[in-house]
Amino acid sequence: MTRQDSEQIDVPVVMVVDDDPIVVAQTVRALQSAGYRTLSADSGPMAISISARFIPHVLLVDLDLPLVGGIEVCRE
Repeated sequence: MTRQDSEQIDVPVVMVVDDDPIVVAQTVRALQSAGYRTLSADSGPMAISISARFIPHVLLVDLDLPLVGGIEVCRE
């Protein structure tokens, strides 16, 4: 493991989930500017799929998502 890999592990990962691409883009940009690593999804099913592979430290989820709502995403 390189020093860069070690530093990346120490940076919290925030997943942004919203069906509005503007909200996702602005939130991701702000978080990355603050030094966070980010993941994003535009639907509940996509968020669940990504979370199964890359476990985020924090979820910022729109509660009113179509198909699978934000509460269900958090439960999964």
